[in-house]
Amino acid sequence: MCVVLALVAAVNVLAGDGTKCTYSTQECLDDMAANMKDRGWVGIEYDADTMTVTRVIPGSPADTAGFKTGDVMVAVGGISFGEKNADQIKKLAWNPGSELTFTVKRGGSNTDLDVTLGQLPDDVLAQWVGNHMIKNHVQVKVASLQEFAG
Repeated sequence: MCVVLALVAAVNVLAGDGTKCTYSTQECLDDMAANMKDRGWVGIEYDADTMTVTRVIPGSPADTAGFKTGDVMVAVGGISFGEKNADQIKKLAWNPGSELTFTVKRGGSNTDLDVTLGQLPDDVLAQWVGNHMIKNHVQVKVASLQEFAG
């Protein structure tokens, strides 16, 4: 499973936890827009199971910081990634302009990468909102060819 990292704290929230959103569609759109406008962006895609970077978005803060495909994210702000540290990671400053140090495993050794978080691009926000709406608000029925011919 690949996810785009805007900020670690938002990834699990935005990816959903398997339950339907309880807001109406408009309330949800308003809430997401309000909550995401001040969120920082790193600009990588990674495998959430292994924390391995699968893509670095060209021109992103991660690209500028030197992230490479294949890096394994170990820690951020000195806090190791993992369920037990999720609350601590969420408390870090994740707004545009904040500076965070990511520790990645590369070639068998750890490397620190200093990232200045950027503003979340409109296309990334639109993708997240769209995915959330499809998964949590829209009931989609796929018609068969027979229904159209019928």
